[in-house]
Amino acid sequence: MSGLVIMGLIAVAIGVTAQMGRRVIAGYNHYRILKGRHRSTQNGKPSLLKFGFAPKYMRFSVIFDRDCMYEDNNNGDLNKLYGMSYGFDNHYRSVRFAWFHNKATKQIAIYAYLYDNGKRMIEYICSIDPDYEHIFSIVPQPEDKVFMSVSTETRRCIGKKLLRLHHKDSWFRLKQFPYFGGNNPAPSTMNIYINDNPK
Repeated sequence: MSGLVIMGLIAVAIGVTAQMGRRVIAGYNHYRILKGRHRSTQNGKPSLLKFGFAPKYMRFSVIFDRDCMYEDNNNGDLNKLYGMSYGFDNHYRSVRFAWFHNKATKQIAIYAYLYDNGKRMIEYICSIDPDYEHIFSIVPQPEDKVFMSVSTETRRCIGKKLLRLHHKDSWFRLKQFPYFGGNNPAPSTMNIYINDNPK
């Protein structure tokens, strides 16, 4: 069997494995974090192939699958959901939403997660239920501030924060994708669905 055929079979096998358990939701990108990993795949593509420039304002809808209600969350780590960095270093200047499963409330706790000139800021925003659509917004404001909010699918705001972020001189913005942790990898496989253009 030729080397090209073997490589083709391997590629197909990897693709099939990446799609196993995938739930398709129209208009949504599917992000999957495999057990024992940090980085997510996007629609079956390997994590290293994810890349995108971020718009100045971000508005997107998210559906957490029920498998995000993981049990092993005693380490206090926050998982990164979505957002943008100003430049390549997301530990210098960036704005993202973060989350973890709150076992006490059986909900997903949502946080604002920012780095402003290397200083990290974390602020609780709200808690949401899995399997429901929620709208997330990141809107830079004058005087180096950023407004972050979470709304229900009926557009009822359930949490918002206005935080300091030096962004006026930053034109180069990169999307930051779902990432588990923190230090510890995912204790089980999890699925998150994100729509960059909600109605």
